Amino acid sequence: MQLIKTIKLLSLAGILMLSGCMSGRTTTNLKPETNLELKYSAGKFYIEGLKYDNNLPENPTMADFDKRLLPLVRKECIARYPELFSGDSSSSIPLWIDVNQKTNSNDTKTFTWMFCSLMLCGMVFPLPGESDEQFDVKAGVWNGQQGIKGASANKSFDRNMYFWVTVFTPLALITIPGESDFPKESGTIFGIESQMAAYELLTAQQIATALAKSVAEKDPSFWSARPLMLKGTQSVLPEAIQPSTSQTDAF
Repeated sequence: MQLIKTIKLLSLAGILMLSGCMSGRTTTNLKPETNLELKYSAGKFYIEGLKYDNNLPENPTMADFDKRLLPLVRKECIARYPELFSGDSSSSIPLWIDVNQKTNSNDTKTFTWMFCSLMLCGMVFPLPGESDEQFDVKAGVWNGQQGIKGASANKSFDRNMYFWVTVFTPLALITIPGESDFPKESGTIFGIESQMAAYELLTAQQIATALAKSVAEKDPSFWSARPLMLKGTQSVLPEAIQPSTSQTDAF
C-alpha cells in the first residue's frame, strides 16, 4: 500500500521514534454487494485456489498476500452469495481465480507537496497522497494444477485511495475531507497491521462481488469442463456465515 510506503519513508528520515499519524478515504466503482438468493442453473462454485500478482516492488507487508486473501474470498463469497458459492468441494464446480493488481502511487505529487512546503507537509502539517488501483479478476474451471482450464470469466474494477500523513504532530488524525465509499480510517504507524487487515478484507469483499457478477452471467455451456471435480477431503465451511461488516459495509 502506498500509505505504508510513505509513512515508512518519512520515518526513515530519523524520527522513527515518533508516532506517524494518518487519515484515509477510499472510492471505487465496485461496492461489495450481498444477494442471498442469487442462483446458477449449472450448480454452485467452489474456489479451489487463487493467484495474485501486482506491479509493486517487493514489500514485506504484501508477502504471501494470495495465501491470506484466499480464505477471505471463500468466506465472503459464501456469506454474500450462499446459493452461488459452496464450501463443499465434492459437488461444486471448481474455480481458479487469477487476480492482477496495477497500482499507480502518484509519488511525484506527494513529494512535490513535501519539498515545496520545505518538509512542513508530512512533518508538521498533513502531507496528502493518493494511489490508483486497477484489479483484473479472471475466473475459470480449475485445470487440476495452478491455473484455469480453457476460457475465463473476467471482471475489472478500480479503487482510488486518498490519505494524508504527519510525523511530528497528530494533525493527520483529523478526518481527511472528501467523499468515501467506505468508512474513513484514522490511525498511527503502530496500527499498520490492523490497517493491512482492513485492506485485505476490503479486497476480498470486492473480489467476491466481481466473481458473482462474472460467473453468474455466463451460459451454462461455458462451464462444460465441470466433470473436473476436486478429489479428496471435503472442505465444508460453517453454514451460518455472515458477511463481514466491520470495515466496509457501512456506505
